[in-house]
This record gives sequence, structure tokens and C-alpha cells, in this order.
Amino acid sequence: MRMQETLAAALAMLTWACEDPGFESRVTLSGYRVIGIEADPPEAAPDDIVTLRVHDYQDNGEAVDYRFSLCLVDPGPDARYRCPDAALQLEVGDGPEVTLDLGPGALDLQTRLREAGDAASNTDGSAPSVEAGFDMLLSLDSGQDCDGCRRVQSVKRLRIRDADLSERNHNPVVLTFEAPAETAPGVDLPLSVEVEPPEAFQDEQGETHTEQYLFTWYSSLGEAAPALTYADEQRTELPIPDDAEPGSPITVAVAVRDGRGGLTVARRQVMIR
Repeated sequence: MRMQETLAAALAMLTWACEDPGFESRVTLSGYRVIGIEADPPEAAPDDIVTLRVHDYQDNGEAVDYRFSLCLVDPGPDARYRCPDAALQLEVGDGPEVTLDLGPGALDLQTRLREAGDAASNTDGSAPSVEAGFDMLLSLDSGQDCDGCRRVQSVKRLRIRDADLSERNHNPVVLTFEAPAETAPGVDLPLSVEVEPPEAFQDEQGETHTEQYLFTWYSSLGEAAPALTYADEQRTELPIPDDAEPGSPITVAVAVRDGRGGLTVARRQVMIR
């Protein structure tokens, strides 16, 4: 898989959200916003237990509520990620961390797919196959119910495949996320991340590829330059404005995406002295 194709897959979930017209840059942390949804594991067997974690940010102290739902198929961007049949959509949790049990006695995914019949067809008309793998779609409605507060609609694909754990995808592993504890107005703040090597994987034709990581750098004060880096470009700088107020904290974060549904987020606080 070429780098461009990998990055397109990674950006598919990054760029979809219904946000208010006044929303700032996608890498600016302000008010309430969702950085990403982490699924552990990001590629699950049909009877696995999957943990869903919301990586978000809020700076006004207001309570955040979360409403997760699951579509048993992936309707895709042409349908604006709307589940094609109400029988295929399930409410699965209402917190920032939700456990999704796909096995018998809980969601019982394979039974539900059989009962859904043609309604559970993939976008190309084929039936979902746990051997070949297929995608389900997680939707998150989250935000704050107060005057002037923001609600965000986020989506994430969850890959289902009946394969050995060693053959399935895993989330990127962040070893270190480096940011100075303090900075000053007018300084370019260095940020860097170290991650475990990307995984090799086989595509549907049996060809072997290596993931290309996408790094998205977030800040509650200004925008990193560059704000998106790729592959071995694991560092950036955050220009601190000359008029930044001493004594104020800055939140900085990095999201590491592997282009196949894997996500890890790390964050730090930096004080302006």
C-alpha cells in the first residue's frame, strides 16, 4: 500500500465530524472536542471483548456526556455514515470508556448478522464474512449540554476478522512523548514522540506491506508547525505567541494513527513561565 493510500485511510475517520460553523482548526484544543476513539483491539475476533475509549478535551469544567451506538455494517461516506437499517443499529454505552462484548450471551454478533440477512450486506452487496473480515461502524454523540457548548458526532470503523491474535492489527505503542515542562513567550516549543516500529500486514491479495504512521499534533495554544507529520517524522515545534500569559498551562497532545483503525493518544501539560 502506497503512503498516500495509507494516509487517506487514516484521515477518513480523522476528518469526519459534525461541528459548529465556528469550529477552530482541527488541531486546536478549545472548548470541547474529540481527538479520536480508540478501540482495543482495533481488529477483533467475532467473539472478542473490545474496549472503546474516547480521547477528548474540554476546558470549561462542564460535564460531558457520551452516547455510543454501533451499526453492524459500514455504510460508508456516500451514506454519510448513516446506518442503512434500524435493525442493524444498537445502543452500546454512555460513558467515555465502554466495553463491547461481541460474543454469545452478550451482543452475539454472528447470530445478529445471520438474522439480519440481506440487510447486513456490505456496500458492494456481499455478505459480511468473519473469515475475510468486514467493518462495523461505531458512532459517538458527545459534548456538553449548556448554552454555547459544542456537541460532536464522531465515527470509527471497527474491523472484525476471525484470525489469530498475532495476525490481527494492534494499536500503535507510544514509548515516550517529550515536551518541556516549561516554556516562555516567543519560544518554539519542541515536541517529539517515540513509538514502537509499525506492523507488517497482508492485504486481500496476499501482498505484504508495512504501516505508515500519521502523527497529528494538538495544542490548546496555537498550532504546531507542521501539525501533521508522517512515518519517521516524529517531531514538530509549537510556536508560543509573544503575548502568551505567564503562569498559564498549555495542553499538548499527539495522536498516532496507523491507517488501519489503530490509534494511540498521548498528552502533556506545559507551563508558560
